[in-house]
Amino acid sequence: MKYIDLHADTILPILQQGEDASLYENSNTHIDIKRLQKGQALAQCFAVWLPDGDFDLIDVDSRFNPSNPEEDLEYIDLAVNRLNQEIKQHSEDIAWAKNSTDIRQNDKDGKISAILTLEDARAINHSLENIERFYKQGFKIIGLLWNQENCLGFPNNTDPKINQKGLKPFGIEAIQYMEELGMLVDVSHLNDGGIADVLTYAKKPVLATHSNARSIANHPRNLIDEHIKGIAESGGLIGLCISPRFLRGSGNESTIEDMIRHLDYILDVGGEDVLAIGTDFDGTSGNFEIGSPKEMPKLFEHLEQHHWPLERIEKLAHKNALRVFKEF
Repeated sequence: MKYIDLHADTILPILQQGEDASLYENSNTHIDIKRLQKGQALAQCFAVWLPDGDFDLIDVDSRFNPSNPEEDLEYIDLAVNRLNQEIKQHSEDIAWAKNSTDIRQNDKDGKISAILTLEDARAINHSLENIERFYKQGFKIIGLLWNQENCLGFPNNTDPKINQKGLKPFGIEAIQYMEELGMLVDVSHLNDGGIADVLTYAKKPVLATHSNARSIANHPRNLIDEHIKGIAESGGLIGLCISPRFLRGSGNESTIEDMIRHLDYILDVGGEDVLAIGTDFDGTSGNFEIGSPKEMPKLFEHLEQHHWPLERIEKLAHKNALRVFKEF
């Protein structure tokens, strides 16, 4: 079964390992090209995640700490350039995709598609010109924030007062401009009030690239029923996240049984057209029953045993994402 993964953080560990590290085969990451091939990946979204704190990057002269907008832009350039380097070096196996048409053509050519996404739009720094800069760099999906407040809005929080704050005025302007350019908005990590605002103001499908159902696992990063319905009504996607915290609320175990519980629940609340996969590979840790792309077929086999019809499994795996990626 071909599949599309909406979210993985693989580029940061590649950068941390230095120039000798390879995206083709890498035992220190969840994802590499060889395992994507074994798992029959159709497309992989590679997120440029903006770290919060000090990260030693071997091939950068000094400790790189993206703590201001200029350093953020420098880091984004570094990450995109490294991805471009890896894809050029392994061009027989992987290629960039701008939309669903590119994904299908790459598949015909025997290549996995790579899609560029951003996790934490703090580097926008109140500038629509920076949004246009990211668009020209090839970013297709913009995650509005990570776990800290930025110029757009507020992160999920256990404090109800913070969790109900809406987008900032510039955040509303920013998402409208992103959509005008042809990028899609990702609400994973956004707080409840912010998600409600995105669903109010967005005109295109809304994505939660790596989020699960809060009614199953009570973590503020997961989606309440109202937002599951809202994302479904927008024509958007909710990517199943394999992180133990978001499957169970706590603990260290990530099982297929847990995944299916969330998928069944999201199906019941939002319907089968909202279903997607967003693993968060290389952005989470734990004991995984599905610990790399090569093991992804296990999920589809278990869903078949769980009496899911083939058409629904295909929608989860790739058909829903292909439909939405026509919006790029």
